[in-house]
Amino acid sequence: MQILLEMRHSLSDIQEVRTFPPGDSGTAPLVDGAVVVDGLRRWIEAAATSASLPEHRKVLPRRKSSQVAHFLNRARLAAPSEGSFIWKVVTPAADRSQEPLNLGNSAISDFDDFARRSTKLLYDATRLALLAAREVVDGADSLEPFHRLVEEGVSANLCESLVLAGAIQSTPFQISFSWATHMPVSDRNQTLAFGRDELSVIREAAVDLRKVGSEADVVLTGVVRRLVREGSADRITIVGVVDDYGDGRVGNFWLELGASDYLAATVAHTERFTVRVVGDLEYDGNRRWLRNPSDFTVIRDEHDLDAN
Repeated sequence: MQILLEMRHSLSDIQEVRTFPPGDSGTAPLVDGAVVVDGLRRWIEAAATSASLPEHRKVLPRRKSSQVAHFLNRARLAAPSEGSFIWKVVTPAADRSQEPLNLGNSAISDFDDFARRSTKLLYDATRLALLAAREVVDGADSLEPFHRLVEEGVSANLCESLVLAGAIQSTPFQISFSWATHMPVSDRNQTLAFGRDELSVIREAAVDLRKVGSEADVVLTGVVRRLVREGSADRITIVGVVDDYGDGRVGNFWLELGASDYLAATVAHTERFTVRVVGDLEYDGNRRWLRNPSDFTVIRDEHDLDAN
């Protein structure tokens, strides 16, 4: 069946994720399956987003370029199989309609378009995250190995996706890559095995990378909880959620506003209207800040919410 799969998808790369959920071979708890599939989507998305940026970041932007969206739309889930439960993701090896082949240089890298660069980065960053986790498990006294590898594509988003691939109970799993037969890759064929210890470390690394990184242009929706005037600084606290991405947990976010937006926030606080604002998400200790706020909007009724 594996040979047949590779023949049917000879123009694509295949990522095989072998999980070991409790229960009968060939089955997985429904809840776990939903979490794992979401993790696989975010895993592919993290690599493609990193590949689309001029430089790698600790925290990746939530808004995706059309190039990333096109790649994700072409990625497919193949039918799972037993052993104990194997997920297969099929990604395009090349997409010349999006990025023509550069024949001006004979270097091998010129034959890699965005699709193949994304998949190679997926392998490399995943392997490095595993190596960083093992370094911490073996006695490193900090999460510095993950920070050191950010320039190689390791990010909070990638780490979060790997944690989700282990489902709710951090079930061990293995990842292997099969490369398109017409574009073989000889140096990225190692099976990557994640155990509970490694997944526990990767979970901590994801949190740590988010706390020291920043996210640009996020959308915060919530209600104004506090108004604070300190000299020339007008600050507010919004209780809300950022975008509709991630775990959707409600949190407190601090902002500094200009005079007109602060006046609008005062009205929203008094009337308990919902507000929406765009900004850059940063952490200062345990406090979350939305820097460079813009498009501060007071949503007075459901019609306004739908319009926004």
